This record gives sequence, C-alpha cells and structure tokens, in this order.
Amino acid sequence: MYKCKICSNEQGNQPYVAREMMFGYRDEFLYFRCVKCGCLQIAETPQNLAKYYPSGEYYSYQTPALPHPLKAFAKRALRGLYRAGLLPASFPGVRRHWWLRRVKKSAAILDIGCGSGSGLQEMAE
Repeated sequence: MYKCKICSNEQGNQPYVAREMMFGYRDEFLYFRCVKCGCLQIAETPQNLAKYYPSGEYYSYQTPALPHPLKAFAKRALRGLYRAGLLPASFPGVRRHWWLRRVKKSAAILDIGCGSGSGLQEMAE
C-alpha cells in the first residue's frame, strides 16, 4: 500500500520500478502514481542521497556556460512560433516543452529535481 504525499490517497496507486542510469549503478527504486491526483513519487527516499548526487560530478553543480546571444534568440523565436501554432511539435528545437502550449500563463509549475534549472528558465521565458 502506497500513501500519496500530496492527497493522502492509499487506494489503487500504481507501482513502477525505475533504475538509476546516470552513474551506472542501476539501483532499483520503487515509485508509484497516485490514481486520485496523478502525482508520480518515490515510495521511499534513499538513505544515502550523496551516492546519487556526488559533489563536483553531478551536472547541476556545474556552472553552465552562457549561450551565444544568437542561439538564445533563435530558441526563444522557435518557442514563440510553436506557441502561436506556426510550428509542429516535431520541429527541431521545440519538442522539449510541447505540453506548455496547454498550460495557462498564470499556472503554477512545480519541478522537483530540476537539475540546473535550465528547463524552468526556458518555461519562464
């Protein structure tokens, strides 16, 4: 039985197993999806998180390189054209956040495990 940490539902939640693949440990982790609110969450947080987020090696600890201004402009332009319905989701450069077209500008988005935050930055733009 898995109790949702968001809505406390305990009935019918669907378990999933995922493996760590970034560092090659291939350790298995049990997740579950709450059938009431849809939240996907880990069933039990690992005791040794440092193993999976080693200082100095984990990508979000690195200082990101600033994108070339022309490249940043082109990415914003592509996303704008996609949001306006002028480009398909399969067009290179717009696939990452295709679902954002369905999200209202006033919506709140929670990204747990956002890494360096680059995806959140793109959403904000």
